[in-house]
Amino acid sequence: MEIKNRVGLSRSYLHAMNRGARKVSIFADEADRKIFRSLLGRFATNYSVSVLAWCLMPNHYHLETDSEGTPLSQMMHDLDGTYARAFNRRHATTGCLFQGPFKTMLIRDLEGLAYVNRYIHLNPVDLGRVPATYGWSSCASYLGLAPVPAWLNVEPVMSWLRRPDRSDRAAYAEYLEQGLLKPRKAKNHFDPVEEFQVDWIRHLEERLVEAMIGRERILGETAPSTIVAWMARKDYRIPARVVADFYGYTSAASVRTVSNRIEQRVREEPYFRTAIETVIEIATRKR
Repeated sequence: MEIKNRVGLSRSYLHAMNRGARKVSIFADEADRKIFRSLLGRFATNYSVSVLAWCLMPNHYHLETDSEGTPLSQMMHDLDGTYARAFNRRHATTGCLFQGPFKTMLIRDLEGLAYVNRYIHLNPVDLGRVPATYGWSSCASYLGLAPVPAWLNVEPVMSWLRRPDRSDRAAYAEYLEQGLLKPRKAKNHFDPVEEFQVDWIRHLEERLVEAMIGRERILGETAPSTIVAWMARKDYRIPARVVADFYGYTSAASVRTVSNRIEQRVREEPYFRTAIETVIEIATRKR
């Protein structure tokens, strides 16, 4: 999602990401990470941005937020800018620290919110670290192993995962464990934004395939991959080239053509539109 589309955006759940320019690390030591975490808390409070999850990796970071688009953009501008200046002062360097403006993806439902939250907290696995004991994420706060700062809001995710037969801590630990049991996919992209986009396409496909079991006729001969390609482009603004790489389309133009055809059918065929809405509703229903 581009900056111009974030400014003025109504209150929404967003996954925000940025990485170092020229593939450089954005954290040289523990002091850098402490500075970033402190600035995150300060600017989230100043701009009334509710942070639902955060994780600092060597060359990038992830945030999950609940906010209107304008204050989020202001917070991120100050966060990245202030941190970059502090980093350059501490390490006697100059130039751009980040690759550019931060990237975001809109999260449209609580099931997706929980999934992104878990994705963020599982990032340290790629470093050979245990998420629960990784000191530079909000995972421990969800597991009751660390305090929940005033600017961190765990309730939206826990409202989805909460179960009457167990504590919130146990419910989140179980959900995290389910993610750990899934095979780790080989990463084809250095860019963590693209890595997440590929993971999200895979997640959308899994949701749609499960929702269509026993309902194969509802969408006729339309393949789940075609619907996912359309959703990825329309609802999540994932670049066509990323979708093309994932599904093996000959080009990004092919993805755009397929997406446009689905969009046209949704506009012109009421039955088809209702069928897609039904499948998506089933896919996002709490299980």
